[in-house]
Amino acid sequence: MISWRQASPPRQPSPPRQPSPPRLFRRLKGFSIIEIIVVISLMVIFFSVGFVDIGHYKEEVGAVNISYSEKSIVNLINYGKEYCREKEASGYIVFDLVKNKIWFYCGLKRLSTYAFPEGVNLINTNIASNMMNIDNTGFSSSSGTITLKDNKGLIHQLTISVGTGNVEVKN
Repeated sequence: MISWRQASPPRQPSPPRQPSPPRLFRRLKGFSIIEIIVVISLMVIFFSVGFVDIGHYKEEVGAVNISYSEKSIVNLINYGKEYCREKEASGYIVFDLVKNKIWFYCGLKRLSTYAFPEGVNLINTNIASNMMNIDNTGFSSSSGTITLKDNKGLIHQLTISVGTGNVEVKN
């Protein structure tokens, strides 16, 4: 007997299943020990470079602070002289070694204050009573040396001459 239907081709057998990989070779979530070691070593290199620069930065900050302090003292003295000359009044500048500050007074009124930055210390003045007098013409009758000490222990001196507008920085 002939059937009008055609017979379907025989089914191909499916390929055999691949066995699952052993547990040791399966990819687990997370990082391998090599990846962690590489990342940690890179972090150590970056931090070591950063710490070297921080040491240099601290030295530069100390140098800038002492230079700034010297210029601020000169500016405060010159401001005091100019103020007394313009107002035709006498004044004085007080150097406080304990509080590490300098004040400018005209009469009983405090007009200006300078506080030294951290790492810079006012250690000595050989100006009488640590007070510099300025007369009503802007001249100072006080002379002497102001001694500063920086964070490295180096001594810096500012010399003030009598009767002139000259304030000189000596190292």
